[in-house]
Amino acid sequence: MTLNLPDTLITSEQEKLPFPVRELFEENRPLPAGVAFFEEHFTLALLVKRIVIAALLFLIGAFLVPFSLEFLYLRHVDPKYREFINLKAFVAGLVFLYGGWLMLSSIKSGYALGRRQAAGERTRLGIFLVADALVSHSSFHTTIVPRGSFRGLTGNTLNYLLKDAPKSFNLPAEWVGASQAEVQQAIAAWGQAAPPQAVVQ
Repeated sequence: MTLNLPDTLITSEQEKLPFPVRELFEENRPLPAGVAFFEEHFTLALLVKRIVIAALLFLIGAFLVPFSLEFLYLRHVDPKYREFINLKAFVAGLVFLYGGWLMLSSIKSGYALGRRQAAGERTRLGIFLVADALVSHSSFHTTIVPRGSFRGLTGNTLNYLLKDAPKSFNLPAEWVGASQAEVQQAIAAWGQAAPPQAVVQ
């Protein structure tokens, strides 16, 4: 299975993904021959981490938005405040609130996924290694990194290029049926064009 993508693709919209990639996510469809899949393990610790992150994002956003609105008002009535704040702080506050909402919305789905895994069911959230690309599929979005854009691993961080700019993301902390070292070794082998050992689901 090859995708022949010229550059890294990141999207949360399924319809923007190549059709063969969308097929990988269908839980009742067998994985194509030669495709390795490592399933993310949804644990209680992961959910607690998301709750903490969501709370922090909400707190920062809840502080920035009214704070910036107050100064935006003051800058119109008192010239001495004009140099202290602009719309960037207000926009940043909205971004933090939106990020908190996204994180909070993922907790319910993560809890449901964790219960499914505990019952022995399998999901298609995790890392796929196909012939010429790495596909990272999470509850937030999908990232497809062509082998030519892959720039190796730094610990648990995967480095890649997006429009010739260096980017990175963290791999999941836990996997179903595999250790972190095994996943990292498979990704490193894939990056060197060595065929990874497929995980049959």
